[in-house]
Amino acid sequence: MASYLEFMGYTQPWYSVRGVEAPVDGDMGHIVCFLRDGDRVFLTYSTTGRGNEPVNGSLACLT
Repeated sequence: MASYLEFMGYTQPWYSVRGVEAPVDGDMGHIVCFLRDGDRVFLTYSTTGRGNEPVNGSLACLT
């Protein structure tokens, strides 16, 4: 993941929830966004299924 972030030139911090148990869950097919303010963490967005198609580049081949 770090090499991809460097390649893309992203400067904002990125975190992974892979391997974290529910309710955070890191399963494929889910897109979740969190906002951290100090020690507090807020779930700001969550979608599954058809809601995550726009960010899956491979689905552009289906049009």
